[in-house]
Amino acid sequence: MKKGKVRFLGVLIIVLSIGSLTINADSVGAQEKKVELKAISFMPANVTKSKLFKEFLSRVEKASNGELSMKYLGGPEVIGLPEQGQAVGRGTVDMAMLPPSVIQGMVPEANVTILSRGLTQEEEIERGIIEKLQPFHNKANLYCLGEIFGLNAPQFMLYTKKKIEKLSDMKGIATGMNGPMFKPAADALGLVMKVVPFSEAYTALERKVVEAWFSSHSAITSFAGQEQLKFAVDHAVFVDPTLVIVNLAKWNSLSKSAQNALQKTMMGSYAEFGRRNTEDETNSIEVCKKAGIQYVKLPPADAQAYLDTIYNAMWSDMEKKMPGSVPELKKLLTK
Repeated sequence: MKKGKVRFLGVLIIVLSIGSLTINADSVGAQEKKVELKAISFMPANVTKSKLFKEFLSRVEKASNGELSMKYLGGPEVIGLPEQGQAVGRGTVDMAMLPPSVIQGMVPEANVTILSRGLTQEEEIERGIIEKLQPFHNKANLYCLGEIFGLNAPQFMLYTKKKIEKLSDMKGIATGMNGPMFKPAADALGLVMKVVPFSEAYTALERKVVEAWFSSHSAITSFAGQEQLKFAVDHAVFVDPTLVIVNLAKWNSLSKSAQNALQKTMMGSYAEFGRRNTEDETNSIEVCKKAGIQYVKLPPADAQAYLDTIYNAMWSDMEKKMPGSVPELKKLLTK
């Protein structure tokens, strides 16, 4: 072979080798850029809320164009509900879907949105509610991405073993809930509130440790509470302001495009997820009715007193604990 050809082939091999190394380097760089976010939910993986959260994570991953890898770890069986907020704050996990009551020890102000009466998600955004609450989340090393289901119609009810026909019938009834959020209202109504994890709710009702349960309808059916409960006070309170929170340090470490993928997916999903969440609540009521639960209306005067007592007690407790921040937040949440 002539020297010229040998020289040419040598140069060609070198060029191809350099090109191959460049491609491999780009491939490695792309893999290194991919960020995994580990996420948990406050309810088990098989319930509608958690399924919608998993769908949200899939949408984020797609919207990030491969920059994010969203890994759903599970619900309270992975990290117990009371510890979930701290787990995100410490960075044990990167994200969580949970009600603000779970993080009220870390971000007490976050709980105010549950008391919204009549505001839509759009109105909350226009009024800057989440923006106002963001600094309080940040102090706990959290970033609040927003409310994943929007603000639906009130959906929490008092479910009981005993029929409640008037307000005074509630006094002394041991009532279970999976967190302490409702305590000011329970005390004002004369209920004896006991914090019981979802995993122990059915047994607590079966053994009459508690004789009532206060929660959303879907939460009742998630632990088959309809098998133990017989009645419901048919006056719903509290919207569903379920949050998606992110570890603040992790959030700050993400690229702007990754942050945009999370934010835009949230903004583009909450209306649909809110509708589907509401449908699930309606379906859960039907499950309860088929199981024999009766929905009982209080006399008009008692019904109004019931609602006013709950909301006034909750606001009063918050204003007492957070006098510097709650009055302004209350004003923003008042239609």
